[in-house]
Amino acid sequence: MPVTYNGVGTHYYGKKNIQGRRGQCPFCGRLVDLTSYDTRLWFVFLFIPVIPLGRKRILDQCPSCRRHYAVEADRWETTKQLEVSGALENYRANPTPESAMAVHQQLINFHQLEEAASFRKMMAEKYSDNAKVQAYLGAAMERFQKYDDAATFYGRALELRSDLPEARVGVARQHMRAGRLNEAHSLLDFLEKPGAAQLYSLEPLETLGHAYQKQNRHEEALAIFTKLQEALPKISEHQGFRKTVKKSEKVLGKTETMLLKQKFSLKRLFQVRGAGQVGRVHVTWRSLMVLGIIAAVVMLGFAIANEHIRRNRTLHIVNAYSQAATVQIPGVGNITRIHQLQDVQLSEGHYHAVISGPIQQEVDFDLRASYFSRWFSDPAWVLNIGGAGVIMEQQVTYARNPPPANLVWHFGKTFEMIPRVTHPFQSLPPTVSMPEGETRTLVGLEVYSGDGPELFNYLAVRRNPSEALKFAESWLSTHAADEEVLRLYAATAESRHETNRLETFMHGGLNARPVRTEWHRLYQDLHNTPSGHAALVAGYENMLTADPTNSALIYLRGRIESDRDICRDYFNRAAQADQNNPFPLFALGYDHMAAGDWAGAKPFMARAAKLDPKDSGFEHWLLVSRLGLGEAPAIEQEMRKEVARDPVDALAVIRLIDALAAQNRRDDALRACKDYEHANLAKYGSKAHVVLAVVRLHTYYSVGDFAELERNAKAEDGPEGRLSLAEALIEQGRTDEAVKAMPAEDKLADNPLITLALAVANRQAGNAAEARRWTGQARQTMQKNSESYANVVTLLDDAATPTLKQAEDLSLPPDLKAVLIAELALQHPDARAALAPLALRLNVERNFPFHLVQRTMSQKQ
Repeated sequence: MPVTYNGVGTHYYGKKNIQGRRGQCPFCGRLVDLTSYDTRLWFVFLFIPVIPLGRKRILDQCPSCRRHYAVEADRWETTKQLEVSGALENYRANPTPESAMAVHQQLINFHQLEEAASFRKMMAEKYSDNAKVQAYLGAAMERFQKYDDAATFYGRALELRSDLPEARVGVARQHMRAGRLNEAHSLLDFLEKPGAAQLYSLEPLETLGHAYQKQNRHEEALAIFTKLQEALPKISEHQGFRKTVKKSEKVLGKTETMLLKQKFSLKRLFQVRGAGQVGRVHVTWRSLMVLGIIAAVVMLGFAIANEHIRRNRTLHIVNAYSQAATVQIPGVGNITRIHQLQDVQLSEGHYHAVISGPIQQEVDFDLRASYFSRWFSDPAWVLNIGGAGVIMEQQVTYARNPPPANLVWHFGKTFEMIPRVTHPFQSLPPTVSMPEGETRTLVGLEVYSGDGPELFNYLAVRRNPSEALKFAESWLSTHAADEEVLRLYAATAESRHETNRLETFMHGGLNARPVRTEWHRLYQDLHNTPSGHAALVAGYENMLTADPTNSALIYLRGRIESDRDICRDYFNRAAQADQNNPFPLFALGYDHMAAGDWAGAKPFMARAAKLDPKDSGFEHWLLVSRLGLGEAPAIEQEMRKEVARDPVDALAVIRLIDALAAQNRRDDALRACKDYEHANLAKYGSKAHVVLAVVRLHTYYSVGDFAELERNAKAEDGPEGRLSLAEALIEQGRTDEAVKAMPAEDKLADNPLITLALAVANRQAGNAAEARRWTGQARQTMQKNSESYANVVTLLDDAATPTLKQAEDLSLPPDLKAVLIAELALQHPDARAALAPLALRLNVERNFPFHLVQRTMSQKQ
C-alpha cells in the first residue's frame, strides 16, 4: 500500500474502470462492498504528485480497513486478456460443461462481473440438465451472497442428480440458514459413512453440529460431534472442539465425556494462568513469605507470558509468483492457495517445509529466540518462496525534524529472520504521538510491487552493482519477460567482467518454453566468438532438430548464421512459421537497414513494433528508418504532441531535437532543449541535474556545436561528461587530447566505434601511422569479441580495394557501419566514390560520430 511520511512518499491518484461487488474482506473479514479500479501510483512531495511510478489495478479495496491487492495495470490487463481469451477459445473449440465453467471462473477471477452474469445466464439455459454446472453456478452465487439464486441452482442440481455431493451440501447449507436442520441432516448423511473423510471435507457436518447446538438440540449435536471424532481422531486435541462438546454435555448433565483422553503434555500446563494478592509489606517472616509468593507468582506470570510468546510466533509466507503456492509443514498441515502473502502461527522450533505450485522446493528453517529477547525484540520470520519476492524494509524515525527513512532490501533468500520489525507487512503510521524532544523508530516490511528497472538502477547507483545483480537474478525468476531488467543485468555483469556468472544465469533460461527470445539473444552474443561459434551453431541445430517448426528457434538459428543469404532464408521461414513473432520481421528490416535500404527496412520495422509495442528497440529502429527516409518533419509533429502531454519526457525531447537538427533548424532544437530544462527544474528541482546534463550534451552534439559541447562536458564529473568531452575533441581534430579525456583506456580499446572514429579523424588529419594504429585496435577487438565481425576483419586486413557489394553485405548497426565504410573509403581512395554514398545513407542517427562521417564523406576528393 502507498505510504507517506510528513507528506512525502507514495500515493494513488485517479480512479477509472470502477467495479464493485458485495463480499467478505480477505483482511478484516467484514462483509462490505469491495471496490476495484484503475489508478496511478505517484511519488508525492507535500502530497503533491511529482514522479509517476506506474499504472495500477486496485483489487477488492475494503471501505473499512482500506486494505487491498494491487497489480501493474498493464500486467493485469494482459493477463486478463490471455486468461479470459484462452478460456473462451478453448470453449469455442470444445464447448463442454467443464470448459464453460472454466470461462465463467476466469471472468469472475478478473472481475468481469457483467460478462460473467451474461455467460452464467447462457450456461444456466444451455446446461440446464447438467447437475455439475448447476451446482457450480450455485456455489458462484453463494460466493456473492446471492442465496436465493444459489438455492435455485443447487435445487436444480439435486433434482438432476440426487447423489451429487456438491448439490447435497449446497442445498443442506440453504436448509441450515433457514433453520431446517432435519432436512439438512438427511442430505449430509453421506458424510457420516465410514471413509467419507478420505473423499470429502467434513466442514458441512461440523457446521450442522453447531447449528443443532444453537437450537438447544444437544443430543443431535453430540451425535454429530461423535461422528466427527470417529472420522478425525486428532480433532479431539483441538481446544475449540473440546469446548463445544463440553458445552452440550454440561447442558445434558452427562457425567462422562465422549471426548478422547488427551495425551499428557507438559506444555499444556502453561496454559493455566495463576493469580495472587498483594498485601502490605512487613519486615517479618510472614511478610517475606508473602513477598516470596508474590515474586513467585510474578515470575510464573512472566514465564507463562514467555511461553505464550514462544508458542505463538508468526511465519510470513511471501509468494511472488503468479501461480498459487502450497506449503506443507509436517506436524502443522498444508497451507494452500498462497497468493502474495499469508501468515501462519507456529511455535518456535525446527521445521521442514515442502513447497509446491510455481516451484518444487524443500527447505529447513528455525523459529528461535532467546528466553529474555522474547519480551524485548520484534523479530520477523519470512518464508520467501523460491527467494523470488522483493521485500522492502523501511526504518522510519519519527521526530520533529526526522531524518530520511532508511531502506533495506531483502531478496534471493528462501528463509530469513529480520531482527526488529514493528509493523510486519502493515502500513507504518503517518504520525506518532510522543513527548516533546523524543524520537521513535518504527520498522515496517512491504512486498515490493514497483518496476524492476527502477529498483535495479536504484540499487546499482545508491547501493552497489553487486547488489543490483543479485536483485536481477531474483526478479527475473518471476519476471522472465522483463527484458529491460535482463538487459541491465547483462550490461552490468559484462562491465564488471563477471561473464561466468552471466553465462551460468542465462543458461538456466534457455530450455524454458515458450522460448525466451531475448535471453537467447544475449546468450548468443556471449558465445558468438571465433572460438565458440561452431559449438554455438551446433547447439541451436540440435534445438531446431528437436523442434523444427518453432519460429523463435528458426530465427535464433538464422541470427548466428555467417552466410547472409542463408540467414535471410531462416528469417523468412521464422516469419512464416509464426506471423505474430516480431523478431524475424525485425531481423529482415535490419538486413535492409544494414544496406542503407531504409524504404525496404521501414515496413518490417513497423510490423515488428506493432506486434510488440513495448519493445523499445523495435520502436527506436522504426524511428531511425523514418529519419533515413527524410520523415523528420512528421516525426517533429509527433514528438511535439508527446512533449505537450509530458514536458519532462526526456526521450521524446531528444527525438524532437534530432528531428529539428535533421532539418537544419539549430535554433529551434536549442529552444526545445531550453524548454525541457525549465520544465524539468520546475518539477524536480536539483534532482533533475543528471537527466538535464544528458539532454543538454546530446543537443549540442546533434546540432554540431562542438565548442559548446566541450565547455558543458568539462562541467560534468561523471563518465557521461568525459565521454562527451572526448567526442567533442575528436570532432575538432584534437585526437590526442580526446584519448586522454576518455574514461578508461581498457573501455576505449573495447569500443570499435570509438577506435574507428579515431582512425578516421587521424587519417583525415594526415596522420596515417596513428590511423593505422587505431584501425589495428578496432580489428583486434572485433576479431576477439564476435564471429559476426569476421567479414569486417577480413576487409580491414585485405589490402585489396573493397567493393560496394562487400560493404553492403556487412551486417552491422548503421552508425558503426557508416564509420567503418568511411575508414575503408579513406584507406582506398579509388573506392571512395563508390563507398561514400553508402556511408552517407547509413549516417542517420545524430549520435557520435555522425558529424565526423558526414564531414569526411561529403568532402570532394
